[in-house]
Amino acid sequence: MSIMFSRYLFKIFRCRLFLSVFLLFIFFASDSVVQGQFNFSTDGENTALESDEFTPSKYGPRRGVKQEQTWVAGIVLEAGSLLDDVTITMPVPTGWFEQEVKTYRYVKGKNAIPRGVDFRTINNGAKEAVIKFSNLRLNNKLEIILEFDTINYEVDPPENTEIFAIPKRVSKEVSPYLKASPKIEIDDSKVSSTLRKKLREITNDKQTDWDKVEAIYRYVQRRVKYNDANKSLPAKGVKALLAMPEDKCEGDCKDLCSLFVAMCRLSKVPARLVRLPEHCYAEFYLELSNDAESKIEKEKEKEKAEKMQIDKSEKESASSKSGVKQLPKKSLVEPRGFWFPCQVAGTYSFGGIHERQVILQKGDSFPDLENLPNGKKQFLTEVFEGSLQQGSPNPIFKFIHDVKVK
Repeated sequence: MSIMFSRYLFKIFRCRLFLSVFLLFIFFASDSVVQGQFNFSTDGENTALESDEFTPSKYGPRRGVKQEQTWVAGIVLEAGSLLDDVTITMPVPTGWFEQEVKTYRYVKGKNAIPRGVDFRTINNGAKEAVIKFSNLRLNNKLEIILEFDTINYEVDPPENTEIFAIPKRVSKEVSPYLKASPKIEIDDSKVSSTLRKKLREITNDKQTDWDKVEAIYRYVQRRVKYNDANKSLPAKGVKALLAMPEDKCEGDCKDLCSLFVAMCRLSKVPARLVRLPEHCYAEFYLELSNDAESKIEKEKEKEKAEKMQIDKSEKESASSKSGVKQLPKKSLVEPRGFWFPCQVAGTYSFGGIHERQVILQKGDSFPDLENLPNGKKQFLTEVFEGSLQQGSPNPIFKFIHDVKVK
């Protein structure tokens, strides 16, 4: 199952300096882009990347079987072109619960990158490598290749699904996943009316909120026939799917996931797409219910009291031997909400997933540089843009993206 993975962008500016500066100002001034959060040193051949913080919990999803692999990303430029103000961006892996990014390194092109490689986060759901040249004289073929070592885990469902509930309030980090986004047109009155009616029909008899989300999952798998024949084409979108007769409704992974996410959001369940190199699946967000949290707190208090008694004995023993006072260990705060994956297009897998592929983004609304300032797109793509010098031929280039499984 393939997503439209690579679209090449190159613009020739008539008013080269003014327009380049103008576009870059709009893009970097946008609140949706946080620059410098992943601005790692590029002096060494092998630089560690820290994974996002994750607080483990015995109540949420669990890590399963792991797989080590290397994500290869880069660009190959043929000789012949003369360019100014060049910017190259490429989606690269970042840390998630099910993905650790251990290191990245230059494979080729290090000496050709005068400003090094910067990293920026986009909408808290993706990371891009950014390479810039004030001028680029392609007298010879140039290859810029980076490698990222990752550890990817399967995700197992929680042991007890009855303790989860649809959140009554969500944080600002989660709230975007309740809104309309490209191809998920829940702000369309006809789309929302049709889906709300179907939601009442399929969820009214469900006893738990987990069961309600699973009913949505099962409905989407029945409603849309999975067909990846047109996997290289753009997503149809929820509106287009609903316009198709039920007996002829078909789509690929991004279409099924978009419908699932739309129905979740209309049910007040935060949901989003997860993009892999040649596939995507969905995630939904639930929190511990108030009753479950109360029971968990009582269990924790009991465990804490027992542990304090044990720690006290150990500290007294250690202090008497060394003469040094032992500092108390910092306790972890139990998370309230969790993201759960589901394989909407393919074999049944709900609340957990057997994918161990590199994750390139989470979310489904990102800035579209071709439609600034307010344009949005569902998936990030590689971008190569700049200004041709007068008389120079158009550049010939291709992006590289591959996975090496260890």
